Amino acid sequence: MNVVCPTGPATAICSSQWAGPQRSDPRGRRGVRRFFVPCYAAGVSLIAGTLALRDSWMGAGMLLTATVASALIWRVLTRLRGAPSDYAPVMRLKYVTSGLFVAFIAACLAFTHFLQPADFVR
Repeated sequence: MNVVCPTGPATAICSSQWAGPQRSDPRGRRGVRRFFVPCYAAGVSLIAGTLALRDSWMGAGMLLTATVASALIWRVLTRLRGAPSDYAPVMRLKYVTSGLFVAFIAACLAFTHFLQPADFVR
């Protein structure tokens, strides 16, 4: 697609708008990190607390898993430059963490409904 920009003062606005970011945006990366920390902590606290109401081991397992995952996620976040090449690592992180969360919840459901330690004692 060819974009025709007008001549004059609007040329700079038009060309920068269509060319995309020319260099990394440190304010954007910093904003992502500032958003990640409280949101991740709040989400983990809510989920771990809810699971702990059902079984304390599930809540502790969630906290432990989330702590390890947060270190790995933070490692990826600190390496982002804000460039288009960051798309693949971000999407890979998104799918892996989503899959692990689903697997953890499935394991909690299996534990709750099929593998209760009290069932083995009887």
